[in-house]
Amino acid sequence: MLKTLAFAFALFLSFGTAKAVTLDFSLHTGGGNGSVIDTTGGAFDVFFLLAGSDSNTRSSVITQYTTTSGAEDLIVRGNYHYFSDDIYGAAFDPFGYVNNGVFTQISQSAPRFQSGNFFFIVEAGNTFGWYIDAVDDRLGAGAVIVGAIIQPVPLPAAAWLLLGAVGLMGAVRRRAGGRAIA
Repeated sequence: MLKTLAFAFALFLSFGTAKAVTLDFSLHTGGGNGSVIDTTGGAFDVFFLLAGSDSNTRSSVITQYTTTSGAEDLIVRGNYHYFSDDIYGAAFDPFGYVNNGVFTQISQSAPRFQSGNFFFIVEAGNTFGWYIDAVDDRLGAGAVIVGAIIQPVPLPAAAWLLLGAVGLMGAVRRRAGGRAIA
């Protein structure tokens, strides 16, 4: 009976559910006229349309939608649908994610319409989000729809089993009245 309970307890702990992560994202226009429409809800933890700048400055303007993670590492995964209205194509409005100040481009130089998936890990306390770089900031803007699921990095299964075993040993010791267990 005790072995069955121990196994059930360990199994329960190993399949723990991921807790929700609440984050507040902020728009940074970089001096341009980029924008965001956030409609977070439904199946995604964050769902938004990010539009790059097209303010005719003739210099690079980066529009970012970012937040800072809390006290735990996060897994960020999702998908995107990208479009560049720039007459010279997607190469002049690259899209990607930013993680602790490192910009990683997701979009390709062509075609103008693109879709795909992304996955990255954010360490605790780091700033992360998405960006569109209006390289020339003229002749049309890039835009992207992003849907992402953001979850804490799960504790490894071995750690759950260890915690379960320690807890079970404590329960057995308590039941034995504090006597040493042989």
